[in-house]
Amino acid sequence: MKNSLGITRTAIAVALLVIVPLLLFACGPAAQVVLQGGEKPLQVKQNPVQAGPRVIVFALDGAGYNQFMDAVHSGKAPNIQRLFGRDLRGGVFAHAYSVPDTLAVLPTTLPGWTATFTGTPSAYNGVTGDEFFLRRQMKFYAPVPVSVGNADDTMRMLSDDLLGKVIETPTVFEQLKLRSYVSLNGVYRGADIFTQPDRTSYAGMLAAVAKAALTGSPTDRAVFAHLDQTSVDSVISTIDQHGFPDLQVVYFPGIDLYTHRAGNPLHDESVYIEEVTDPAVGRVIDYYRQHQMLDKTYILFVADHGHTPAMPDNRHALGNDTDRSLPRLLEGKGFRVRPPALDTTNQDYQAVMAYQGVMAYIYLANRSKCAKQGMKCDWTRPPRFRQDVMPVVRALYRSNRIGRPIAQFKGTLDLIFARVPVAAGRNTHEFEIFDGRRLVPIRDYLRRHPRPDLVDLDQRMRWFSAGPYGDRDGDIVVLPKFSYTKPIQDRYYFGPPYCSEHGSPSLQDSHIPLVLASTAASGQQLRRLVRGLTARPPTQLDVVPLIKAIVKGSAEVTAESDR
Repeated sequence: MKNSLGITRTAIAVALLVIVPLLLFACGPAAQVVLQGGEKPLQVKQNPVQAGPRVIVFALDGAGYNQFMDAVHSGKAPNIQRLFGRDLRGGVFAHAYSVPDTLAVLPTTLPGWTATFTGTPSAYNGVTGDEFFLRRQMKFYAPVPVSVGNADDTMRMLSDDLLGKVIETPTVFEQLKLRSYVSLNGVYRGADIFTQPDRTSYAGMLAAVAKAALTGSPTDRAVFAHLDQTSVDSVISTIDQHGFPDLQVVYFPGIDLYTHRAGNPLHDESVYIEEVTDPAVGRVIDYYRQHQMLDKTYILFVADHGHTPAMPDNRHALGNDTDRSLPRLLEGKGFRVRPPALDTTNQDYQAVMAYQGVMAYIYLANRSKCAKQGMKCDWTRPPRFRQDVMPVVRALYRSNRIGRPIAQFKGTLDLIFARVPVAAGRNTHEFEIFDGRRLVPIRDYLRRHPRPDLVDLDQRMRWFSAGPYGDRDGDIVVLPKFSYTKPIQDRYYFGPPYCSEHGSPSLQDSHIPLVLASTAASGQQLRRLVRGLTARPPTQLDVVPLIKAIVKGSAEVTAESDR
């Protein structure tokens, strides 16, 4: 499917992604790690290395549970299959345990990885989205840009620890205080060394995406594969030079980047895992084996989210550049809307939007003190519930039901979440669902209107909305219709046109792999170990307790006791 205007605007955005890091940002000293590649020491004095068990985390961006396990069972992922050993059923393998029913935190990539490497939910760790707005700073962050065509924050995340400056809780690296290396993942504060590929890998990937956007042709899988493969090169080079760490994070972004653009997303994702991810994993495993370290190492596979196929057109991509539906709705209710840009000289805005791939966040100012154009709002003041928040909520609801005031929203929205705002510095309330008349607690709404397709919605919405930093996900959250149980024609999302998207509470987006493997332990032993350390249902929040128990030795005792 091809829309000439949409492709042109997408190409412009992609061109910016290429130009900014490779030309404009290249002169700054902070960018040299990105441009030169290799490693970046993060500590003046590296943390000590212990003699006990070690951990490798393979962080698989965008790998859904079914797609990952399909690859494992296909016989075409020999390295992972050999590591796991024979499938004994029920998630138990000869030397691995796949934790059943593991769910991702909401909504998407960065909240998932921050939860994974802090053990705390978004409303407490402060990273609530791929894009988010900090009211007290009047600062818009886009480490994974969705609504903006600017990659500066992506580069700052990799070169200047941008996420480390907004994460409000200790990372696992800070908690362990042991030797830790991180390859490519944006959460690395407290680690000893951060490694990543050189600019050739980035330039090749971005140029290929730009070419595909301009021509309407598929993106060559090889460019994403090269990014993942060179990530492993960096890992091995760093260990050669500095020795084995207690914790090694190996991040593979290529699965997600490719699946967004793949013509048959779910099938193609499994094939990518078989043909690209598995060999990359195999190189790391073989390296540990060759140095007699594999039997001393636990290996953890985890993802941030899955993928749901989508229609890559401007009708279904509600956040595309050509469709100003959400800004027009806000303007129609009298709000001055912040332009969709990373930075803006226009400081008199009264509303801010941040897109998460599927969901959209809306931040509103208290307009009582900045009613006139040109007046700067005090964003430390919460918006007024009746005069600021509810008019927007009702306009969204009516647009979805009857197409007024925004005809393009008719029949596209699923749920509208809002809450009573609180003053800055106070714990935010849980989001509630608007039922057409009033806001209703999520659990009560679901009791009256069961939604089995939206998995554990109440708990997961609470994690990213209720807490000291819950205001970072806005005053209103809009969830469009985006469920794998519905026909693809009935799925809508706030992002650019893609062949697949993620970030909804549906099972396809939410069910992720969490697999622990060890060549020195049986699957039954690993199951007992994991069951003693994970919650119900298990999520990425369980990863930090699991890592700490293994590295500190308490988990190893549990595994050893049955030998």
